[in-house]
Amino acid sequence: ERQADYVVRKKLTYEDYARLPNKPGHTLQLIDGCIVRDPSPTFIHQRISHRLQSILKDYFKKSDPGGEVFCAPLDVLLSEHTVLQ
Repeated sequence: ERQADYVVRKKLTYEDYARLPNKPGHTLQLIDGCIVRDPSPTFIHQRISHRLQSILKDYFKKSDPGGEVFCAPLDVLLSEHTVLQ
């Protein structure tokens, strides 16, 4: 299992995070003002994610037509200092 790198300099905001360049091979998240660089997902992760999406889409179609499933990367802004993907 690959691990995330933690890079701490100063407490960053979403605005700082949004200005960071995208580099292939990693995703960036902002957790409590700190940048966390995650490795790209593995094939098995992507396979499981795709299957889970299919299950959730089927569920929402039958039981909750207003429900939606979103794919990464997608910034989820939880606070000024926390953005997850």
